[in-house]
Amino acid sequence: MTCFHKNRRFNLKALVMGAALGATLTGSLEAAELQKQLVVTDAVVRLSDIFTDTGIAGETVVMEAPAPGKKKPVSSYELVRLAEKHQLDWDRPAYLKRVYIHREGVDFSLIDMTDAILEQARQLDLEGDVEIKVFGRKVGLKLPHGYTIDDITLTEFQLSEQRNRFSAVLHIPTGTTEQIEQRISGTIEEVRLVPMFTRVIAPGEIITEADLEWKKFPIRRILRNAVVSSSQLIGQTVKRPLPAGKLVRKNEITMPVLVSKGSIVLMTYKRGRLVLTMQGRALEDGGAGETIRLMNQKSKQTVFAVVVGDDQVAVTASNLMKLASS
Repeated sequence: MTCFHKNRRFNLKALVMGAALGATLTGSLEAAELQKQLVVTDAVVRLSDIFTDTGIAGETVVMEAPAPGKKKPVSSYELVRLAEKHQLDWDRPAYLKRVYIHREGVDFSLIDMTDAILEQARQLDLEGDVEIKVFGRKVGLKLPHGYTIDDITLTEFQLSEQRNRFSAVLHIPTGTTEQIEQRISGTIEEVRLVPMFTRVIAPGEIITEADLEWKKFPIRRILRNAVVSSSQLIGQTVKRPLPAGKLVRKNEITMPVLVSKGSIVLMTYKRGRLVLTMQGRALEDGGAGETIRLMNQKSKQTVFAVVVGDDQVAVTASNLMKLASS
């Protein structure tokens, strides 16, 4: 009787150990379920990417992943086949028709390809400072994790006869046997640096170097009266408020008014040690170096003088007699 109980305990222990060993070999004692998120980052799909409780079989590669950013459908029949092949305890829900496996990727833009495009254009002897614009979809493009822009190859590069347009084919790696090809095109414009305002400039404000920044601008769009030198702006002012980041035209700037119409100014004539001064009334506005009309306060004669400072003018020799007559 005692021996029977010992054998019973031994058989029960053997049964438990056998069940544990079987669980290790088959993966789990628990029922497998579909993963809540069927998302991968690698170029392959493993069993554990699809099912839970896969045990040691989880690292088994079961299929190739879709291209980065894409989805791959897997039918319910394929899921059943995988579960049975790897001895998973999984029951297909009656409503389940298919699932989709999504592969994540690294975002890149066609704008990121401008350096590679420029390099190809230089090989075709394109010279000068140029700006490249790429047509087409610029966002939503993906590279596999671990890849960079340098892994994209550019082929069939061509320039137009005018050398202002290009076309090429991008070969985008996916990390799988599949490779994505995308034809691109765009423009190549010769540019030059031009000065633009960094802030809104109001009339009367004296433009300084700190108010300017240099930006590339297409040469074909630079008008004849455009300001292309900072020396044409520094020390000047504007006729009306001008925004930042825009091409400035010569007719939009003017010299600051040092003498205002109607103001009383000091009129001076100098020759050697001879200095004659008298007050006059300005008949028009004037900036530095401009010749304006004034009225001699005493003689009421109109004279011409050159603006040399704030409310100061220098009388020319031809107007000396009018200045002296009083």
